[in-house]
Amino acid sequence: MLIWDIVERTATRTPGRVAVVCGGQETTYGRLATDVERLAAGFYSLGLRPGDRIALALPSTTELVTACLAAHRAGLIVVSLPVDAPPGLNALYVSDASPKAVVTNQEGLPLLPEASLKTIDHCILTDGQAPGGVPFSSLMGTQPGVLPQRATGCQDPLAFLIFTSGTTGRPKAIAHTQARLAQRTGHLCAALELTDRDTTLLAFSPLRSTSFVFQVLAMFRVGGTVVLASPKDSGMFWDLYAQARPTYSMLMPALAWRLFEHPAAATADHSRLRFLLTTGDHPGPDLVRKVEEATGKPLLNLYGMTEIGLIAAHPLAGPRNMGSMGKPLEGVQMRLVDGDGRDVSPGETGRLLVRTQNWMAGYWNDTLRTHQTTCTGWFDTQDLACMDQDGFYWFRGRASDVVVRNAINVASALVTDTLLEHPSIAEAILVGLPDAIAGQVPVAFYRLRLAADDPAKDALRALVSARVDVESVPVAFHRIDQWPLTRGGKVDRAGLRDLAQTKSQAG
Repeated sequence: MLIWDIVERTATRTPGRVAVVCGGQETTYGRLATDVERLAAGFYSLGLRPGDRIALALPSTTELVTACLAAHRAGLIVVSLPVDAPPGLNALYVSDASPKAVVTNQEGLPLLPEASLKTIDHCILTDGQAPGGVPFSSLMGTQPGVLPQRATGCQDPLAFLIFTSGTTGRPKAIAHTQARLAQRTGHLCAALELTDRDTTLLAFSPLRSTSFVFQVLAMFRVGGTVVLASPKDSGMFWDLYAQARPTYSMLMPALAWRLFEHPAAATADHSRLRFLLTTGDHPGPDLVRKVEEATGKPLLNLYGMTEIGLIAAHPLAGPRNMGSMGKPLEGVQMRLVDGDGRDVSPGETGRLLVRTQNWMAGYWNDTLRTHQTTCTGWFDTQDLACMDQDGFYWFRGRASDVVVRNAINVASALVTDTLLEHPSIAEAILVGLPDAIAGQVPVAFYRLRLAADDPAKDALRALVSARVDVESVPVAFHRIDQWPLTRGGKVDRAGLRDLAQTKSQAG
């Protein structure tokens, strides 16, 4: 089953049910299916064909959902350009993905440097006008008859290019296919017993991979309702929550902490809520208790990665072993191995390997890395974990130097590469500092060139902020004259983490 098949079947079965709510405006499944067909035909009329990339740079709106589904209907590959990303980062995404079209609005145009726009054939605007721009409304008027019944003969066409954060180098685009994403959604719907009576409230962009699979596509599969929101603060979220009365929502740990420290959390009507979702290695028992005491409903953790999708979750019913990563989902195999690749005994800590039919198609334009990652049949998460007697997995650390902040991998390599562009900096290293709310926060250390002036910390922060996402911007920049070394002569990262902790405590 492809993504368009999911929407089309639900629209045929229940055309009058509400599919999407945005700003108080309701769109039924019947209307959504019609709009998707027309817009897909509009894309086709521009000369876009299956396999072409189309970039989407829009806020959380019905137009964004429609454009994404229309792209999939036409067999196009969606490239999401985050509206909160700096232009330099979006320029990198455009350079790697080479989209033939972009759908954006007047606010989104500045997100794309002029040099990037010149490489794109069609700029489709949902509002206003721009030289050479194509009005979104004109494409919506296209007759669906110009579109073939099946836009592509491929049984599982590519659906998305999702960029990694750049933890080990330049951000890489991960290719995901339609049928595999649809299958992931099916497993989630079964695990959470989702039905057409469910309503989900989005706190993030619908094109964020977790939001798209766990909320948007999940609701479309069962005929539920998606409420799009862009809350700017906790008070606004609770106002939207009162209006939507969702049965579930998804909140990253840091956001959940902020929301449930707000007074409105204690007075909100949680009567329709069935559960809340969070994602990451482990939400922590304190957060679980705080949420569940306020709502009287469970906070369920989901664990996964961009390359392999969702692989473990807390069960909806029965014991959840508070603070664990969860149990493997249907169709997922997990192993824990030691440094020699041998399976460890239950209760012992090992490196987590995963096998699933629903992992990525591969890294975009990188056959070698794809082969290296998948040739063994197991994906190495680089996470350390152990399994308890009940089959729940518990996060125990990382085998690599990956820093994860608010369930998002920090772009460590991109941050250090950016710092090295400063004429005064000779070397730079990023380490992760433990944080009670975010899990980890990044801290940068740098060494100056001989006789170079120490740059202002604000200047370094501005330099990095222009190139990376907000979660990857270091919370502190520390100059160091000599790197601490291990006995083997390598940089002692553990020593740097201890130094970062000391400096943090000193204020």
